[in-house]
Amino acid sequence: MRHLSRPGALTAALNWYRARRPDGAVGVVDVPTLYVWSTQDSAFGPAAAQESGR
Repeated sequence: MRHLSRPGALTAALNWYRARRPDGAVGVVDVPTLYVWSTQDSAFGPAAAQESGR
């Protein structure tokens, strides 16, 4: 929460959801990434979280 409370940080994090493609495809991410997902996530289902390692 400390990091997300910095000016602009929460907006940047939410923009990732706003920028997603209508078909749900994200493509290859080639930088270290932390994927945070909830079982109640209405934007992405469990397959997105489980397959993100590939």
